[in-house]
Amino acid sequence: MKKKFALIFALALVAAGVFVSTAAALRFETGDCYESGPGGTWICPGGVTGQPYAAQLTGAGGCGPALPYQYRVLSGALPPGLSLASNGLISGSPTTTGTYEFYVELSDEDPPSQSWCRPSKSERQFSITVIAGLDLEPSSVPPGTVGVSYSATLSATPAGIQSWTIAEGSLPPGLILGASNGVITGMPNTVGSYKFKIQVSDTEKRSVAREYTINVSQPLTVTPLGIHWEGLHGSEVGVAISTKLVATGGTGTFIWSVTGGSLPAGVALGADGTIAGKPKLAGKFPFTVQVADSEGRTATVSTTLTVAAKLSFKTVTLRAAKVGRVYNAKLVTLGGVTPLKWTILRGTLPRGIHFAKKLGMFTGTPKREGTYRVTVQAVDGYGIKTQKTFVLVVKA
Repeated sequence: MKKKFALIFALALVAAGVFVSTAAALRFETGDCYESGPGGTWICPGGVTGQPYAAQLTGAGGCGPALPYQYRVLSGALPPGLSLASNGLISGSPTTTGTYEFYVELSDEDPPSQSWCRPSKSERQFSITVIAGLDLEPSSVPPGTVGVSYSATLSATPAGIQSWTIAEGSLPPGLILGASNGVITGMPNTVGSYKFKIQVSDTEKRSVAREYTINVSQPLTVTPLGIHWEGLHGSEVGVAISTKLVATGGTGTFIWSVTGGSLPAGVALGADGTIAGKPKLAGKFPFTVQVADSEGRTATVSTTLTVAAKLSFKTVTLRAAKVGRVYNAKLVTLGGVTPLKWTILRGTLPRGIHFAKKLGMFTGTPKREGTYRVTVQAVDGYGIKTQKTFVLVVKA
């Protein structure tokens, strides 16, 4: 009988030990957050605005960990953008700086899923400090040009000791990123569109990344084409001209403009780079044309368009000639440009008289009287033509 009683007592002690163990006080335990001092506020990891945040609250004692703990905010407020899940995970992305204090209740599973559990609760004050995240500017960087020095400065605020890296993609060949200052420098050497992501981090464990694109093109140049350009050709009043400017390199749509001097009245620069029209005034007109592409590259060309007065004959009539006497009559023009080329288009000269094409002169000794009609054409250095019919009278 004594042995049986002793066995029952021992089993009772074991059962009591199990109950005492499972009935240990419910409490918060150090994990991601820690107690600042006995009975003090629990401090959770700091957050950064705009960056993902996660901190796991941890419990011990009570009916756990055999049964899951439950967490909820009793009072105060989490930082805006963060929330507390029932399993104790604080997560989200904080949106506002500051220090936020709040009370959290830790409880056993309630209602419990096991009959042996007698739910209990515990509460503590927690604190999370949120600092401002980094702001990376600018949002875009300039395009690049093959063979032209390049520089683009990125900046992140708040300022501090920062580290810059290429997180994805690559810079155009020939460019590098300053690891400590965020400056992209160098000289691009390959045409293309280059996409990359730059990340900056600081000693406060803040980081931010942004995607950029640098389009690299050949240098923008402008070439004059056509028949009227650079003093080799020009125009005359009332005579139509047309010259085409062609842009190469660059990218996108080209925009043409006269940035210096002026074109003669009656002549205009078109949207496609064509200079055309009929000059209304004679003179020399210096001007500069600029072409710009879609990404801001520019190129210019400067020249002077010379407009001569309209070519015409100053000589109106020919003086009469006499049979047997030497005769000379030089034709004179107005306007146009030298050299002039002369041609008799139609008609017949008196016997003994010929026309000197290089001089524009009738010369010789007529041998027969009569009235003779000839049409003479003059062509100037611009290729402009004018003609007139003259009457040469030879007297006896």
